[in-house]
Amino acid sequence: MKIKDIPKYVCLDTCIYISNKFDFKNKYFSELQKMAKEGKVQLIIVDIIKEEVKRHIRLDIKEKYDKVCTILTSDNLGTAFEDLHKFNKSIEQLENVQNKIIEEFNKYLKN
Repeated sequence: MKIKDIPKYVCLDTCIYISNKFDFKNKYFSELQKMAKEGKVQLIIVDIIKEEVKRHIRLDIKEKYDKVCTILTSDNLGTAFEDLHKFNKSIEQLENVQNKIIEEFNKYLKN
């Protein structure tokens, strides 16, 4: 067996997903996925990393959501932003965004 025939294993830490802003369709993740499909590498992901990534998705989206809510409810917004005050701050919207990104993560792992 030649060295080139030995499969390469790749395990990405949570920080890689975070630093790529959970964009599972970016060029880096796409290239890694392509290499996995071609059998050049095998992507390994352990349950603890899966759960950490999902937790960070939820936390990061919640943090951004809270910032938007703070901006939209501030008293110093001009009249140009009147419609933004109608922003629905329901937890359902937040969960929908979180679930959509987690769904993209799960799709990425399945391919």
